[in-house]
Amino acid sequence: MFNLFEAIKTNLTKPKPLKTDRIPTHMPSRAMCNSVVDGRPIGHCLRAAYLSRMQYPVSNPLGVYTIMTTEAGRLWEYWLTNQFKELGLYLDHSVKLYDPTSFISGEIDIIHFNPETDKVELTECKQYNGSNYYAASELTGNSKTAPKPKDQNLLQCFEYLIMCRNTGNDLEHINLVYIDRSCANFSNNVQFRISLKEVKGEVHPRIEYFNSKGEVEEYTDFRITETAILNKNEVLDQCVEAQRIPMRDYSHQYAYEVIQDMVSKKEISAARLTKWQQDPIKNPIGDWQCRFCPYGPNLENQSTCYSIEQ
Repeated sequence: MFNLFEAIKTNLTKPKPLKTDRIPTHMPSRAMCNSVVDGRPIGHCLRAAYLSRMQYPVSNPLGVYTIMTTEAGRLWEYWLTNQFKELGLYLDHSVKLYDPTSFISGEIDIIHFNPETDKVELTECKQYNGSNYYAASELTGNSKTAPKPKDQNLLQCFEYLIMCRNTGNDLEHINLVYIDRSCANFSNNVQFRISLKEVKGEVHPRIEYFNSKGEVEEYTDFRITETAILNKNEVLDQCVEAQRIPMRDYSHQYAYEVIQDMVSKKEISAARLTKWQQDPIKNPIGDWQCRFCPYGPNLENQSTCYSIEQ
């Protein structure tokens, strides 16, 4: 019997026939900053951005699951684009944008009308596994917490708005849409609308969302500022110019004391703690960014990032 899925797996993970490099600009999809509230990193890792810019070898290439979910994202974006067309709101999609003032380039998913305002808006389409309780609860919120977009996606949309402003495009809002690829429940599909809000000379992202009653509520994320993003981009540029490897923003394996503190605060499930205790190498407790980083540890625990002195 022909093993179809083994053949697909081999095809998905085979080397590309042609190596291509993009112009080394900053990208909204890899936006990063440090919180102006507590200094913690938000978004992409500074060291990962440096290793990518300097073309270091990848130690943790994309696995089959990630490749397939990425393809699912493209399919759902295609579906959402068609929905805008059927609603008569569609203007354009996959539009490349370059901001020479900040040396940032990106690609906008969908451009469309807002039928309530007759103004042009943007939409960024994301997908996630809504059958995962923890993934769904963070996005959709609950009785105690408001819906909240993922930090890296919020930064990406925030940067798109800044780019539009800097390039003379009269666009005030971008919708950040999460589609539940598991189709577990239609209510798992979540929409946020983001705009720029200036407070005391600093520009922050303002986030609108629908509450459980279908009413629009909003909040401003004061951790994030335009200046903080520009400052972090500048640090990356300085490191590249000096060929100086920057510090890591995240940790693949937390220190024992940190894990114990998380256990005392019930921030780690009993199942995850047990797996870590049985095999801390195979089941590390650390930042998720390192698990999915192309320069992080692979199944043999080899890592481009961690082979370099901090």
